[in-house]
Amino acid sequence: MPIRKKLSVALMLAASVFSWPAQAADQEIRATFVPDPSNPMVNQFENKTPQAGVCALWMAARCKQLGIFSLRLPQLAFVTGRGIEANHEDPRQGFMLTVPSSWRDVEVVHGSGDTEIVQMRIAGVGGSWNMSHPPGVSAWARPGVPWQSAWHSAPAPCASTNFLAAGAAYAQFFWLTPEGAGACARTPSVTIPYFRWSGLDYAYELRTPNPLTMQAGEYRGALSYAIGRGMDFDMGDELSPNIDTVTLNFVLSVVHALKVDIPAGGNRIELVPQGGGRTGSIMDVRRRGCFAIKPL
Repeated sequence: MPIRKKLSVALMLAASVFSWPAQAADQEIRATFVPDPSNPMVNQFENKTPQAGVCALWMAARCKQLGIFSLRLPQLAFVTGRGIEANHEDPRQGFMLTVPSSWRDVEVVHGSGDTEIVQMRIAGVGGSWNMSHPPGVSAWARPGVPWQSAWHSAPAPCASTNFLAAGAAYAQFFWLTPEGAGACARTPSVTIPYFRWSGLDYAYELRTPNPLTMQAGEYRGALSYAIGRGMDFDMGDELSPNIDTVTLNFVLSVVHALKVDIPAGGNRIELVPQGGGRTGSIMDVRRRGCFAIKPL
């Protein structure tokens, strides 16, 4: 086979290995408000999303101390196509992450058509990576500085959680992303032929509307993030994602206690069977199933 043809085949094979088909991922975020009769002015939703990832498996006490909650996208992976060069000058040429750490508005809609606004931001990010061995994790070391410090302590503008679990060629890490944070990057001192980040752990912050002014029932909405170079989740030029979109589906459930607004001067209410008719006793109302409350 001619050399030019061999080179062409080799490039096609390389492209097939590191070019992922477009895929998407979905994840549900659920919160519920149930009034507390002993604290009627409390107006906070309770997070009902099952926790996963680093806060569930690795650093539950630390997450509680930090006031963060983590989820995991296990199907999301990033892999290098040509490795990471030692001592590169452009952060985009190596390990880099930028996430949507600023607040985004999400419209949630009630079955009646009533709408509210939820705000969401990514407050932390991490996961597990593995790399070629050799060189192994020592590639992240610097003269007089052990490799662990590159991942145990986060590079600015990210902030540290002081968490790291590692072996000879892999590590589990998690960094905080302050509001409006830009890119956080690490540069190895030795060239790394292969690097893969498998599964993305993330912490989020949520601002919810005042449930005391919301209708009872469910409010639903969705927020989609793009993944890839220059997108919402941007991991630089060398790490290519296998998923190009993740959609977060929000479900806010509101449960109200019985609430009656009595006009000025009124001091009694009457239970009226739905559709009208004679007012009955409590037993009559229960037997008929539905009733309306009529201020007197």
